[in-house]
Amino acid sequence: MTSSDLVPQFSSSLQASLDRLRQLNTQDIQPQWHHDAEETSLCELFQTPIATQWAIAPLNNRKHIAWDKGRHILWLYQSITIPTDLHGY
Repeated sequence: MTSSDLVPQFSSSLQASLDRLRQLNTQDIQPQWHHDAEETSLCELFQTPIATQWAIAPLNNRKHIAWDKGRHILWLYQSITIPTDLHGY
C-alpha cells in the first residue's frame, strides 16, 4: 500500500466545495497583531481593554514581528472572531 492509497479521493464537486471553503476561511492574521513594550502587569492587562489601544506591530521583510535581542518584554495582542456561519458553510 502506498501513501497515495491512504489519501481519500473526493468527487470533483466535493473537492471544489472543500477548496472554496478553504479559500473562505484562510486569512493572513500576521499583520493584525497589536504590540506594546511597556512593563504592564498581567492583572492590569486582564482588567482593562488596554491592549485594544496598542499600535499594530510592524512586520519585517519576512512578514515576522521582530524585536531587539536581549531580555525585553514585548506584549502581543490579537482578537479573533470565529463566526458560527461562514458564507453558508
